[in-house]
Amino acid sequence: MIIPVSGTTPVNTPVVAVRSIQLEFPLVEYRPFRTFSMNQSSSMVVQLFGGVDIPTKVSVVAPVGAPEPSMRNNWFAGLRVSFDWRYYLGSGQGGHR
Repeated sequence: MIIPVSGTTPVNTPVVAVRSIQLEFPLVEYRPFRTFSMNQSSSMVVQLFGGVDIPTKVSVVAPVGAPEPSMRNNWFAGLRVSFDWRYYLGSGQGGHR
């Protein structure tokens, strides 16, 4: 990751290695449809989510001796749309008559 830090050469952008923990939480979830049959199923989900990315370890890779930047939590929100379709091999009847 390249993070701007004043007083660092070249061009105030040292290369920084960051480890973090990301926590993500669904806020609202809506399923407009869900269908089933003997050999297939399908569903759709629309999800509004939010979360936080918490830095746990920061170290400067280059240039050597550059000051370590201060990192803070990064809050985010998003919208996820997912469609799931599955086809099952066989008729599902298992040879019963």
